[in-house]
Amino acid sequence: MRTALTALLVCLASAAGAVIGSVLRFPTVGTAIFYPPYAVVGAALLLSEPRRWWIYLLSGVVGSFVPHWLYGEPVSFALMAEIANCARALLAAWGVRRFGDPRRLDTLRGMTAVLLFAVVLAPLAAACLGAGVVALHRGAGSYWSAWRPWLMSNVLTGLTVLPIIVLAATRLTSRWMAHFARRWREAGALLLGLLVLGAAVLLEPTTIGASLYAPLPLILWAAVRFGPGGTSVAVLAVAVLSIVGVLGHRGPFVTSSPADGVLHLQLFLFAISVPLLLLSALLQEQRRTADELRASQEQYRTVVEDQTELICRFRPDGTLTFVNGAFCRAMGRQAQELIGAFFWTFVPPEPRDTQSALLAGLSVDRPLLTWEHRLLGAVGDSRWEQWRIRAMFHEGGRVLDYQAVGRDITERKRAEEEHALLESQRAHAEALREADRRKDQFLAMLAHELRNPLAPIAMAVEILRQVPSADEHVGSARDIIGRQTAQLTRLVDDLLDVARITSGSIQLRKELVDLARVIGSTLEISRPLIVARQLEVETDVTPGALTVKGDPVRLAQLFSNLVNNSAKYSEMGGRIGITVRRDGPDILLRFKDAGVGIPDDMLERIFEPFTQVQRPRDAALGGLGLGLALVKKLVDLHGGSVRAHSDGPGRGSEFVVRLPAAAPAAGLAPEPERATLGAAIGARPPDAAEALRILVVDDVADAADTLARVLRFRGDTVHVANDGRTALNLAAQHAPDVAFVDLQMPGMDGLEVGRRLRAAPGSGQIL
Repeated sequence: MRTALTALLVCLASAAGAVIGSVLRFPTVGTAIFYPPYAVVGAALLLSEPRRWWIYLLSGVVGSFVPHWLYGEPVSFALMAEIANCARALLAAWGVRRFGDPRRLDTLRGMTAVLLFAVVLAPLAAACLGAGVVALHRGAGSYWSAWRPWLMSNVLTGLTVLPIIVLAATRLTSRWMAHFARRWREAGALLLGLLVLGAAVLLEPTTIGASLYAPLPLILWAAVRFGPGGTSVAVLAVAVLSIVGVLGHRGPFVTSSPADGVLHLQLFLFAISVPLLLLSALLQEQRRTADELRASQEQYRTVVEDQTELICRFRPDGTLTFVNGAFCRAMGRQAQELIGAFFWTFVPPEPRDTQSALLAGLSVDRPLLTWEHRLLGAVGDSRWEQWRIRAMFHEGGRVLDYQAVGRDITERKRAEEEHALLESQRAHAEALREADRRKDQFLAMLAHELRNPLAPIAMAVEILRQVPSADEHVGSARDIIGRQTAQLTRLVDDLLDVARITSGSIQLRKELVDLARVIGSTLEISRPLIVARQLEVETDVTPGALTVKGDPVRLAQLFSNLVNNSAKYSEMGGRIGITVRRDGPDILLRFKDAGVGIPDDMLERIFEPFTQVQRPRDAALGGLGLGLALVKKLVDLHGGSVRAHSDGPGRGSEFVVRLPAAAPAAGLAPEPERATLGAAIGARPPDAAEALRILVVDDVADAADTLARVLRFRGDTVHVANDGRTALNLAAQHAPDVAFVDLQMPGMDGLEVGRRLRAAPGSGQIL
């Protein structure tokens, strides 16, 4: 539909233009002075796709042919003339579209393409064809007389009507109309002045030749203010007035031959129109460039002003040429005060020389530089800034100016410092954990190594007991050594137990345990200390099921440590109370004393290793602060909890142990006797008829020898080996009944010795 309407419009406009061309003819020649159909068809081709060109060409031919036919011209002449007109329009459209932009005639490139193809080359080709058509119908002598008018007619049309139509079709928008509405007074005054001055000069019968330049300033005004479209309109107005004047024998172009006068007029219009059209296009292009630059600058300023970063520009000598709002707010000054100031005054003096040297080293290949500096405030506070500098270079490589973008990075710096501190703390914590691990490892190694000399010392004390002495001093010394050895052994055992629990190597041998029995065995274990402190122990054990699932040995150790702790921290002749109750799914055990008490700040710390509360001056000696730490760890291993209570120093303390109760087995019987050394050795009288064959294997010679001597006092036959291979050889020779084997030995350890003894023929009964 749009194409059909456009084709109809082209047809009607071409018909109207052909009528105008038939009216305005060269005298005596008959060629049109002015031929609008060329402009109509040419504009249609310029503004449409090539696949529709045939439609508009056909519409233009129909519109132009009818007036010529009605005016009595031969059909063959009219048709051949239209062929020349079509060729002219096609050449102009192809050239302008190929080398320019038909929608941008207000650019220098677009206007140059129009002048070259639509004003020069296409009219020249059409004039050659059209003059040939005239010569074919009127004789060969009429070729050159028809060629010049035909050429100048097309040139004048291309200079005036064609740009007007194209620009009107591409620029008649609501925005352009609004722009024109603001300048209609100027446009009206220009057109009125041009018509009045043109009529006064070009239509007066007595006008001299120099007066034809009178309209030129107004045409120049149109070129400067209204672009190519305004220029074409002004030239068209002058052309119409001049043509009317020439045909009426008026104006500066009147000659003896009216046809020559019209040709002179067309040459004059061509001479002034071409530079003015180029000038107007150039001015329009520069105006658009200036507008785009202004818009770009405004957009840049808007974007920069909205930024929170500090943005400025400064010359190589440091003079500020631009600052944004954030820069002004940071510096506490107005933009007018900062423009012209020295950029380096806003940089701390310490890094200034280094930064200036780095700035001077920027190049086209490396135009960016980033630095950070710290600013100290007036009240002692500080903040960090990061600046990113970009150098702007001239085409010759010379620095024009610098653009600097600064941002406050105080929070980032604080985060980095906090992160570094956190990493340092993490590394410190890891070092502490490693030191704690090494400490535990050292204590375990120390306890193990201490047990090696303790064993022969204990055996030596036993030997002294087996050999009575009449000297009471010797007996007293022996007893002292025995007691202190037992105390030292207990301390070493505590160290080993803490190390085992900490490393997770301790294993519980759980079974159903009656807590009443365990409490009884606990009091037997702690009886020496209770007697020494002259303490009274009261027990209140609720009858009934007080059964837990646990390791009886470790539970006895747990309760013994609590009783010993109460005994050590009680006054001489004090009292210890032990209460055992069922509390729902749990069993509560309370160990209460009237001793020195526990300060509030120690109630939680008391369960940490090597932590002790100040004991009374007459309290029992010894202890490393490991008893309650063992209690806490053993209770945790049994799935229970322990807590301490005290009313304060001097008012006693209470330890409450909560263990999960277990349903007792029906008819819970005492544990069966295990095959122990007591059964195998200690229960047999020393003078028994049959002696045991015993093998002692230990790489520590003192430990092996002292144990062997104790056993020989009982009348047994003892063989000693200090390594695994010797032990296997002795076992093969003497077939021992009992073997004492140390675990850690160089070469073959005790476990391997035990496996090989089990695997040896006839050795399955060795204990």
